[in-house]
Amino acid sequence: MSISSSQEVSVADADKATLESNSRSWVALMPMVLVALAVLINLWVLRSERLVVTAVNDQSVHRLFVEWARSHWMNGSIPFDGWFPNLSLGYAAFHHYQVLPHIITGAVATVIGTNRAMAWTNYLGMALWPICIYLTVRVFGFSRVTGGITAMLAPLISSVTLYGFEAGSYAWRGNGMWSQLWGMWLLPITLALTWRAISQGRRYALAAVFLALTFSCHFLTGTMAVLGMGVWVLLVPREIPRRIGRACLVGIGGIAGASWLLLPVASNSAWGLSSQYNGDTYFFNSHGRSQVFSWLIHGKLFDYAQDGGTRWPLLTVFLGIGIVLAITRFTRDERMRALLSYFVLGFLMFSGKDTVGWLTSRLPGSDQLLLHRFHNMMQVSGLLIAGVAASWLAQGLWSWLKQSRQESSSTSEESSSGRIRAGLARNFALASMTTTLVVVISVAMLVSAWQERDTYMSGNGTWVNAQIVADGGPGKDFATLVDTARSSGGRIYAGSLSAGSPYKILYAATYMALAHDDAEGVGFTLRTLSLSGDAEVKFNDKRLSHYDLFNIRSIILPSGVLPDVSLNAVQIQSLGAWTLWSVRTSGYLRVVDTGPAIVADQKTLGVATTDFLLGDAGANGLVPLIAYAGKASGPPTRFDGVAQPTPPGEVTVQFGRPDDGVFGGRVNLSRPGVV
Repeated sequence: MSISSSQEVSVADADKATLESNSRSWVALMPMVLVALAVLINLWVLRSERLVVTAVNDQSVHRLFVEWARSHWMNGSIPFDGWFPNLSLGYAAFHHYQVLPHIITGAVATVIGTNRAMAWTNYLGMALWPICIYLTVRVFGFSRVTGGITAMLAPLISSVTLYGFEAGSYAWRGNGMWSQLWGMWLLPITLALTWRAISQGRRYALAAVFLALTFSCHFLTGTMAVLGMGVWVLLVPREIPRRIGRACLVGIGGIAGASWLLLPVASNSAWGLSSQYNGDTYFFNSHGRSQVFSWLIHGKLFDYAQDGGTRWPLLTVFLGIGIVLAITRFTRDERMRALLSYFVLGFLMFSGKDTVGWLTSRLPGSDQLLLHRFHNMMQVSGLLIAGVAASWLAQGLWSWLKQSRQESSSTSEESSSGRIRAGLARNFALASMTTTLVVVISVAMLVSAWQERDTYMSGNGTWVNAQIVADGGPGKDFATLVDTARSSGGRIYAGSLSAGSPYKILYAATYMALAHDDAEGVGFTLRTLSLSGDAEVKFNDKRLSHYDLFNIRSIILPSGVLPDVSLNAVQIQSLGAWTLWSVRTSGYLRVVDTGPAIVADQKTLGVATTDFLLGDAGANGLVPLIAYAGKASGPPTRFDGVAQPTPPGEVTVQFGRPDDGVFGGRVNLSRPGVV
């Protein structure tokens, strides 16, 4: 059977069309392949985070909150408010804090347990974040290819601060900022949705819902989202009036949606401590613009190599290209204008009070504004800018390579001019070499970054596994003594963060182990907004009056370490490496005389009570009243402020249910006194 030349051409065209169709199919699938690859690598690299282990950072605090919520769910009550007794002598934590993540996870914990719920939310929250970034890129209106590339870059962020949108902020060996992990998921999508609503007038309700969720899960990232809305309003000057209206719709809707949490927090803000120990620190001042700029240009905000390792500055390079690209497109592409403007605002906010103090001092709750966290604004916008740049570079090189190949092929077939063919061949060769060089360098930088991340988390896994072994040995003995101490009532002391106590269960400080064991402990200081926070810092473990004041009835110390002799502590039990001691106290209730009031508010309470705590701390039966936040105190029983030789009465019977915030008893008074 013979085939004509026209049939040969037809078959060739069909084969070419099939190849092009298959090529388009692969290109269409590539973005999702990149997202899936980023997630799979994350699931492997971060695998140690799924393990149940005693926390060595602030995750132990979040675990306590989740356990508190779980117990309330189990008891048939809704955990939106109540007394939280385990830290800083107790306070209404769910009345002052961003607790939606804890409430949700507490509900999950009723099925799988608190420890497992904490481990898996942390693990999956980090591992699946590339999906969030892909969705964010798409909502901003960028291509699927850009979304896939940006998602691949997302897990590689690493900064010198370990407070950003990066593994070190949440990992076991890192800072344990579990609630910020929820904000890390919500902020990028909320920024994209609010931009779309304000810029295009679309999906107001959806943007408001995500804004409400962001505030309810993490106040600080909610603030960052609102700052973004301010940027979106200003992007097109002639549309500012219209955009203000749209922003108000979204903002009012978002705040209304989060009002169940924001209103109690705002109305009771005077009852949350503004610690004397945090005020003039980098937490609130941040690091200064010169330091921030130095970190940025040296790759320490996006490509910092932990543990003294090395990695190429992949994200920083793409960010630099992206900034140039954004500047060239500034007047033509609102999306790039939005991202660059938000990045600059993040830089200014992260620079701290020496740069934006005049602005932040005018914001609501400015005295609680943790400016050292605002490089999250830089990281989320910088990541998107870097992703756009990487995508632009990849697609530009691919188009150049494809076009030069087509021109070379078509000229070879249709032209007899050797000079033209040679020129086009050189162009194709140049495109091929350039593309190959860029791909090789990019892949090498990508591999370098992933290796650094894997090394960091491998160290995490090694330490986690060692801690698990310790938890099953000395940690188990410690937990047994905690149970014994809990049954005797009162609080437990096992060392103090502020005092630099050296006692540990391998890597876990004993005051953190108390939190892991759900104990009502003293020593894990400045973790909450409790008004007793600064007083707890001043606790002296060698003074019996402090044990009585804080109602610390139990001490757990390493075997061989003795409590101070002035405490008259009684040894109760030794188990393995630990010994439990008992101290006699008056309990949660005591009858005292009161002296003239100390005048204080949330900012001055710690300083104002220092003399009392460093003095006899009520050992003589005289305790000053507190005239708090501009309110008058009650009349003192001793206007002269002189202690009496005998107390005004005694507590004959007392009881306490710390989990419910209920304390009571029966008192006999011989003269006016205060319980």
